Amino acid sequence: MKKEELFNIIGEVDEQKILKANKIFFANKKIPKGLLKWGALAACLIITVVSAIGVLTKKQPVIVTLSNGDEINFNISESISIHSLDIPIADSRNLSKAEAESIFETCNIEAYVSFEEGSYEFITLDGTIDGFSINVNRKDIPSCVEVEGEESLSYINGIPVNLGYSVIKSNATAVVYGEFSVGNYRVHIETAGDKSNLEILCKKVADELLKLLENSSLDFEQIKY
Repeated sequence: MKKEELFNIIGEVDEQKILKANKIFFANKKIPKGLLKWGALAACLIITVVSAIGVLTKKQPVIVTLSNGDEINFNISESISIHSLDIPIADSRNLSKAEAESIFETCNIEAYVSFEEGSYEFITLDGTIDGFSINVNRKDIPSCVEVEGEESLSYINGIPVNLGYSVIKSNATAVVYGEFSVGNYRVHIETAGDKSNLEILCKKVADELLKLLENSSLDFEQIKY
């Protein structure tokens, strides 16, 4: 992953790129230690490269009302670009059970965490939580995801959250995502499914975001080398 890879998809998506992206997104496998060490934020791979131009005739937002009364909007994004970041990693390991319980208040998370070369500070987490893909990056690290289009900003419990969705034209798959900041870190979650279930997918992502933001223990400074 030292070679930067950037897909900026507009219009029809190449079938081979979509198949490759889907394999990465849905894969549930062990990551070789060498790849973790030099993966340069391999967490970027959980983001599926998609495009929605020409897929929907109406680019209307999906509006979700949460149990706390907040109303949030998921707007369609024209494209999502992904690239690898060449950042030296000192070491990576699995998120421990104790860290999962302390930070996320759940054991229903599988992830690995990486530490920066030199400082040995925690910089990224990549894995799944409650069936959603999750990526946590230190905010001073440029995001590996670039969104073009109508990504929307809403508020959950007063906290700003970026929300959006895209649709893969070739297989009618919708990808729904949400992102927010906590302390010095940026948290991104997403899920995917048939575009006919778009509203259901948005509701699931919204509920998971609310669950995370209601968690007072969400302190990533607890992750130590």
